[in-house]
Amino acid sequence: MAARFLAGSTSKEIPYEVVYGLEAALSDWSSRDFIITTAIIQEQNYFFQQVDPNFNTMVNSYLGVNYDVDLIQIALPRLYRHKPLYNIALYHELGHFIDINHGVVNYTLLKWPPNFQPGTQGYWSEKSYRAEFFSDLFAASYTGHAIRHFLSGIVPDATVSLSHPATSERLSRIDNFLTGSSDFMIDYFKETLRSMGLPELPIRFSKPNISRDFSSIRPYTIQSVEELHGITDSAWDMLRLAHNRNAPPWNELDEPLIDSLINDLTEKSIRNMMITEKWRNATLN
Repeated sequence: MAARFLAGSTSKEIPYEVVYGLEAALSDWSSRDFIITTAIIQEQNYFFQQVDPNFNTMVNSYLGVNYDVDLIQIALPRLYRHKPLYNIALYHELGHFIDINHGVVNYTLLKWPPNFQPGTQGYWSEKSYRAEFFSDLFAASYTGHAIRHFLSGIVPDATVSLSHPATSERLSRIDNFLTGSSDFMIDYFKETLRSMGLPELPIRFSKPNISRDFSSIRPYTIQSVEELHGITDSAWDMLRLAHNRNAPPWNELDEPLIDSLINDLTEKSIRNMMITEKWRNATLN
């Protein structure tokens, strides 16, 4: 299965802009060397996981290749490969990766146990809910309300299930996090991360003012890593305003074209930052 991700990462279809933002976020949480590999899938699903260590052994046995980095697999729908406003779901998936690798949710279950016995359906559901909440908050720390807009657009009316909390509860918790409101679950995570010596879910994004550039159909010049993460939040705001079609150029365009343009401009803005960074590093070296 891992070979599919390596093949996807050599394809012209790889969404380099998405990977660029994820690598920047991952570097905040680990000093280890990682390579993010990509699969473009037909289903409308996202995931992010570390490759089975046995894959390293297989590559060495069959190809004689040794590497000292950890491979991480991401998968995203082909439909959204050039739509960064929807690919912010991968920040949520990165949150799951951080949780699994550090045992964040497991720690909270030990310190603040639910009213269910381990091994029961209730206990499993509570663990799954906490994992979803943590990943939502992780994504919000990098993308702000963008992850909120994504959830409310993709699963607006989802009710509580055995594996996921209701969307309304997830959105409420994201709002509490971004506004600094009191929330016991957020406190659980922050105390856990502090105890583990990990970052305590700080706000890591800055929303750039993209209005003038995007309204002129020009990419925005991203000024910092914080703006790299925050541009999707600004782009979602721009998209919502553009859909009102109250001002040019948006009043002359239909909604599908508006969606395409704002996603394209966001992607191009990130790509320009990547190119500028590569040129700068080449000059320094």
